[in-house]
Amino acid sequence: MSTLAAEKLDSDRGDVFTPSPEAKSPSSTSTAPLPTFDRFPEIVHAQAARIAGRVNASAISEAEHKALLRERQQLLDKQFVGTISPRETNRLEYVRWSLDRIEDAKYGFTLDFLEGSVSRYEELLSKLSALDETLRHYQAPAKKRK
Repeated sequence: MSTLAAEKLDSDRGDVFTPSPEAKSPSSTSTAPLPTFDRFPEIVHAQAARIAGRVNASAISEAEHKALLRERQQLLDKQFVGTISPRETNRLEYVRWSLDRIEDAKYGFTLDFLEGSVSRYEELLSKLSALDETLRHYQAPAKKRK
């Protein structure tokens, strides 16, 4: 892709996509501009971090997962008996956090989908409520019977 075509592609996308400086140079052997993500909104970075965390957490083996579950149970037993040390309390928090990340990796995408569906239904409900209010405003008053 020529430098002019890359700049045209960049201008079509607005401020969200910025080709890297290497892609704009005429000596570049790249066929397409490489993106830099410095102009992306913070929400995109948060979503990318969430996806990266899920990919990382999903790489854990079943044996490691079971080991974390056993360790959590042992630490909880100590906590309930009252013999847990501050160091073990910190470890328990870390193990809980790790297990939460693993659970999010397994079910997070589904929960995100459901959350999006609920948001769309809530938006539909508010639009229907606004429509109902508008229709009531234009509704003819009820006639009184004699």
